[in-house]
Amino acid sequence: MTGPDETAQQWAVDARRRSAVKRLKLQVAAALVFSAGFIGYSWYAGQPEPVMEVSDSVQADGQNPEQSAKRNPGASAGSAQIDTAQRATQRARKLVALSRGRTAAGDAVTGALLALEALPDNLEGAEIPAATAIEHALYAAHFSHREVAVLGGHIADVHVARFSPDGKFVLSASSDRTARLWHVADATEAAFLKGHSDEVWSAAFGPGGPANPEIAPRAATVASNGFVRLWDGRSGKLIAVIKGHEDAVVGVDFGPHGRLFVTASHDGTARLWDARTGARVGVLKGHQQRVLSAVFSPDGQRILTTSDDATARLWNVKSGTQTTVLAGHSSGVTGAAFSPDGARVGTASSDGTARLWNSATGAEIAVLKGHETWVSAIAFSPDGTRLATGSRDHTVRLWDGVDGAKVAVLRGHTGWVNALAFGPDGKRLASASGDYTARLWTARTGASLAKLGGHGKRLPRSRLAVT
Repeated sequence: MTGPDETAQQWAVDARRRSAVKRLKLQVAAALVFSAGFIGYSWYAGQPEPVMEVSDSVQADGQNPEQSAKRNPGASAGSAQIDTAQRATQRARKLVALSRGRTAAGDAVTGALLALEALPDNLEGAEIPAATAIEHALYAAHFSHREVAVLGGHIADVHVARFSPDGKFVLSASSDRTARLWHVADATEAAFLKGHSDEVWSAAFGPGGPANPEIAPRAATVASNGFVRLWDGRSGKLIAVIKGHEDAVVGVDFGPHGRLFVTASHDGTARLWDARTGARVGVLKGHQQRVLSAVFSPDGQRILTTSDDATARLWNVKSGTQTTVLAGHSSGVTGAAFSPDGARVGTASSDGTARLWNSATGAEIAVLKGHETWVSAIAFSPDGTRLATGSRDHTVRLWDGVDGAKVAVLRGHTGWVNALAFGPDGKRLASASGDYTARLWTARTGASLAKLGGHGKRLPRSRLAVT
């Protein structure tokens, strides 16, 4: 047993550690904000001047400016200076108005750039028109571009964070041998799922709940020792302990109808289970090395698996047979996702790239390059217009979900990004990292909404779900 003195000493050590980490985060955040602002302004300064709808060719008395200048040169010079200042102020106020509008609409990046554009080209010795308004617009853009919450509680790596079907909860899984349910509204813990005797590598919600009252809500967690646990998705009560895999189980996903779920294992197989009882339904064999992930198609008719053998494979759920092999990566395929309509597949790989595929033909659509090291997570937005990838380079990247064009780079994590999930409405993106946190972002622009802390260790590689 630990005595009171030892406990107090440990608390003191933990407090000092948290304080040091907090100071470091503040220093890093300040550096990032300064760098982002400087880069944004430098980029915007090189863009063409916007065409402002300001008419200054006719004066108030209806006279032509050139004729007025000839009659009174001195007055004309003074008037020209006043007109120039007025136009500059008017231009600045219009840009500030546009900045506030974009910020209010959730696009803080464009809001900040518009506010910076309101500044004069030469700041030395110049009086800045509408300076206070510009300052307020920049503050508004900055403070809207932040995290929403940090879910803290785990004491080891967090591998997965997933939203529930109704968007009200987040389920996280950790190397601390536990999973946790969190309230999205206030970032508080709703349930503590314990019982695993080894690292919990992944977790998933079933589709049951208020939207599907005929389906009992379920959650499943999988661990390094090969065990799977099935839970009540509302109360966190344990329903079944399942054993069948011969090695670590690292992935889990529920079918859209809630009757089946699939698990992926380092034993080289994926397995299908009954979501009500935990009974085994089938085994998918074909990969030559460890299976790293398994997901259902939106219609529940196919399963997509990935492996260290550098391939992803499509399977027919009813027959359990392999239908398509997606080959092209030069290293292990760490994760994969279907687009919402099932027409496209996204894959992530340790070769540092992600790829888009036609799920019907297996043809490659695009290679997504940009991450500096292997890509560990991938997810489509609910409308299929965005594809998110997470990497060991500590970043999340947003891409066009149809053609793979680059959209944004999301920075904030200080560890590997292990899992990603969009909320049901597509407005939020959740990420889980080895820096012991999960983070919430604005899905359209990449603005950080919240940091979810609580795990005591890094969040390991697994899946994230947003409810």
